[in-house]
Amino acid sequence: MSKLTIVDKPKDSYNWFGYFYYKTNDGKLKAKWLNSGLKGKGLKTKAKEICEAKMDAFLLELEQQNAVKDKTLLDLTIWEYANRYIERNETTIRKNTKRGYESSRNIIKGFFKDKKLVDTTENDIIEFYNYKRRQGVTENTIKHYAVLLQATFDLAIHEKVYNGINPIKPDKNSKKDLRKLKIAKPKIEVLTPSEQQKLFEILKGTKLEMPFLISVYYGIRRGEVAALEIKDFDFEKGVLNITKSLDYKNLSTMNMNDPKGKEPRQQLLIESLNKRLIKFIEKRQDNKIKWDKDKSFYKIPFDIQDKKGIMDFDPLFRHPDGSLLTPEYITHSFRKLLLNNNFEHIVSWNDLRKTCASNLTSDGNNLEFVKDYLGHKAIDVTIKHYATTFDEVAKKQTKKYGNKLDKRFELDKEEKETENDKKDEKK
Repeated sequence: MSKLTIVDKPKDSYNWFGYFYYKTNDGKLKAKWLNSGLKGKGLKTKAKEICEAKMDAFLLELEQQNAVKDKTLLDLTIWEYANRYIERNETTIRKNTKRGYESSRNIIKGFFKDKKLVDTTENDIIEFYNYKRRQGVTENTIKHYAVLLQATFDLAIHEKVYNGINPIKPDKNSKKDLRKLKIAKPKIEVLTPSEQQKLFEILKGTKLEMPFLISVYYGIRRGEVAALEIKDFDFEKGVLNITKSLDYKNLSTMNMNDPKGKEPRQQLLIESLNKRLIKFIEKRQDNKIKWDKDKSFYKIPFDIQDKKGIMDFDPLFRHPDGSLLTPEYITHSFRKLLLNNNFEHIVSWNDLRKTCASNLTSDGNNLEFVKDYLGHKAIDVTIKHYATTFDEVAKKQTKKYGNKLDKRFELDKEEKETENDKKDEKK
């Protein structure tokens, strides 16, 4: 065991330091000096305790570093280690998830630059989060950074590169969890009927008018909207087949996947929307003559229901020149239209799905119906994601129910009579 010596340096200054000797990789002895941070008479014992703790931490880190088989890992920056995690799990994560990780990795790189993972502390992570907040980044986006950082540190700990517990999510006995402690849960934004109407007026006549209606009426996600084809609408049987989701960053990486949850689903077509949709399709077909031949169909790789290959993709939603409306275009164009028209709330496209759930429950549909309509595997998922929505709807429904019974039993009449009696007494 290393022997710690405590000295005041310079002599008789009572500025307490400690030092000990340890062996380097080549077997030589090397002195390690430790600053206790204490200065003054009678503090030698306290300085020894502080320096012993620092010595133990140093020796533990040294032991762990010596246990690392690949010493080059010790020199990796935090973003390089994040990249290592992404590459090791490339075959098990979805392509759009991978792209999200890569985007987060680039943001992490921009902040931490050459900071080594082994030197990164919890305070560094907190400062990173706060820096992004000052830039106006949402809490939900910061949560995405946290997911990648936690996985990165888990890998470094497994490979004995990082000393200690994960700074993103400490051990079970710790009350600190940076994902929960520092990151607020994003608010579920559900549009009221009047807000839905106003939003429709903003989008009317734009490329997002019909995608908006389909998302509100059927509660489907932006990737599912972008993946729709005319053949998915079976007007004879009166059903909409939701079987795929478009994964897109650019044409070279475009891919067709299963819808989220992996299970295809059918929804009954709503007749009132069918008339508008048929007119939209007719207008689209008229515009088709203006498209370049190579835009009639897109040759796109697919990985759906464990089947892989190349498919001819004829997207329903396109720009006038025939190019497809991508999920990214839907998101950014939607946000821009809301900002330019001073819409009251910051609304994401996924909030239209939440609004659909609210509309369904407001009309008295039970949770089992909402689960099937939205394509959730289990009702627990429905409750977990839309509990706030259901609570608000339940309050309104309960109040409406109570008012109805009040009138039935004339309780409202009794309350008015009691109020009038009180007024008469005051007079």
